[in-house]
Amino acid sequence: SERDRAQLRAAEPGARVFVVENGVDTAFYSDEQLARAHRAWLEGGRAAGAKPAGSGEVARSPDARRERVLFVGSMDYHANVEAVLYFGKEIWPRVREREPRLVFTVVGRTPPPEIRRLAELPGVEVTGTVEDVRPYYAEALAAVIPLRVGGGSRLKILEAMAAGVPVVSTTLGAEGIEVRDGENIILADDAEATRDALSSLNEDEGLHQRLASGGRALVFAQYDWSSLGARLGKVYGEILAGRRER
Repeated sequence: SERDRAQLRAAEPGARVFVVENGVDTAFYSDEQLARAHRAWLEGGRAAGAKPAGSGEVARSPDARRERVLFVGSMDYHANVEAVLYFGKEIWPRVREREPRLVFTVVGRTPPPEIRRLAELPGVEVTGTVEDVRPYYAEALAAVIPLRVGGGSRLKILEAMAAGVPVVSTTLGAEGIEVRDGENIILADDAEATRDALSSLNEDEGLHQRLASGGRALVFAQYDWSSLGARLGKVYGEILAGRRER
């Protein structure tokens, strides 16, 4: 991200530092691919304990219900652990009180004991490693990024947007991605704002559709691997040209 570049330049002012953002395979998260993965998941026996739960308008698998509030990320990373504990203990009870049918699903490898214990709370599911995250996106009302520490840019945001799932994130959590609050993301930096955002997405189909479509349009335009690969190739070309001149 640009913040990472600034930190590198502070450490070494003379360095040439280029920013090429993280990206996502948008085709892998198309509506067709989501629906296919979701049907295969259902036919193969969904995860133990799981509750049934292109730009433009987002079409959904007919057998998928938007009941999940989803966090996706490696659970052996300290920033993700802190974020999920904060959301589960401070925010989720408020969401659950207002929207009792929703399920908070934590998807990611190696959850430590304190994360697994969150599954003892009403409406919380901790999956551990899954073979395919797309069935969970197919059932998601929203993806939450309640990060309060950490750096870099968030692959989890790009994944959710590519899947047509609205994202509710802290400002820090969305760092490194050119998002616009209310257009392709909802930025919420405290418990009440996050709860209100999730309630609005659950109750306002127009808002849900606008954010889903806006997020997809953003990743298609700026964060697909093909365009980022071209940008990286240009950077290499500039470096080689400079060497030849010298």
